[in-house]
Amino acid sequence: MADGRIFINYRRDDSRADAGRIYDRLSLRFPGKVFRDVGSLEPGVEWQDAIERVLGTSDACVVVIGKSWLSVTDAAGRRRLDDPNDTVRAEIRSALARKMRVIPVLVGGASMPSEADLPEDIRALCRRNALEVTEQDWDENLNKLTRALEQALGVPAAEVDGGGHGRAKVSARFSLFHGRLVFAFAATLGVSLVVVSVAVYQNGRKSMVETLADKKAASGATPDVAFEAPATRPMPSRPSDSSGPSRFPASAAQRSSQPAAGEAASPAPEAEDAPR
Repeated sequence: MADGRIFINYRRDDSRADAGRIYDRLSLRFPGKVFRDVGSLEPGVEWQDAIERVLGTSDACVVVIGKSWLSVTDAAGRRRLDDPNDTVRAEIRSALARKMRVIPVLVGGASMPSEADLPEDIRALCRRNALEVTEQDWDENLNKLTRALEQALGVPAAEVDGGGHGRAKVSARFSLFHGRLVFAFAATLGVSLVVVSVAVYQNGRKSMVETLADKKAASGATPDVAFEAPATRPMPSRPSDSSGPSRFPASAAQRSSQPAAGEAASPAPEAEDAPR
């Protein structure tokens, strides 16, 4: 058993993006145990020695193969796999020679190359069972790759070795849980803002009412006095003719029946005796 590391082999001109996604996913499951390529080494390091040193501490090698993996050429137009010093070819050759778990991973609709398509020193790659990774089944396919690497490294499915990183289970549910967590936080924040806004509004309204009441008290006005209709005075009754002189002129018949000033009123005729 080596150091329990995973080496990812890929060609930059063929599958850089897919190799990066696979690296990120495996790094979550095996933190500190995944090595991508010698391109991440410091300048001045001899790459052949670096390959031997890194692969010497690895227990598994993931070979990422895209559609143009076989046909990529150099500046002179020669196929790069035909060059014995090609980095990708040298990494695969070293991994096969060490008898470690080598897993071809097909991305972007690529198919497994035949032995006739490969140089003799890496033809054993064609005899390794490949894993096809598609965009629509990315999570499921990466879970299969993770389980295969767990077996190769002897890591229990529920345990993550990585210097105190704890336990983790990387699956398709991780993204869903993360999304739900963000939504719950946003909803809680929104409700809190509404509650605070209502409280501020009510306090401001109460303060405004108290301020108006204080101003009325200071000015001597009695606040909140109910309106009362003024009392209705009774209209004076019209004076009768017997209580005083009439405001209206008397008619001719009335003037003739009344005695002139200074004259004594004629006595009223005596009533006749009623027949017995």
